[in-house]
Amino acid sequence: MGLAWDDCAQNVVDTAKLLNTLGFVVHPEKSVFIPTQKLVFLGFILDSVSMLFYLTPEKALKLKQAATDLFYNKNPIIREVAKVPGLIVSSFPGVRCLWTPPLPLFRSRQNYSS
Repeated sequence: MGLAWDDCAQNVVDTAKLLNTLGFVVHPEKSVFIPTQKLVFLGFILDSVSMLFYLTPEKALKLKQAATDLFYNKNPIIREVAKVPGLIVSSFPGVRCLWTPPLPLFRSRQNYSS
C-alpha cells in the first residue's frame, strides 16, 4: 500500500525480497508485481477502488448456462445434476455479501406475557 504508484511498486519489491529471505518461494508467473486496482483471481474480480469482490462475467455465464441446461434437460444424469450445486457453491465467495432484507431483532412487547 502507498499513496503513489511508486510507493506501491517499492512495497511489492520489498515484500517479495522479505518473503524470499524468510524461505518462501515467490513464483514469478503466479505473482503480480505491478500495482493494480483490479485483479482476477480464481474466477473472481478483486476491485480495490470500489472495495468489491465479485464473479467474472465468464464464471457467471457458466453458472447460468449450467442451470439453464439442467432446467431444460428432461432426463439428466447425476453428473449433470451435481454440476449445478458445485458451481453455485464455488461462486459463494463472490456473491455472499449481497444485500438481504434485515430480520427483526426484537419482537414487540405484545408478544411477551409479563
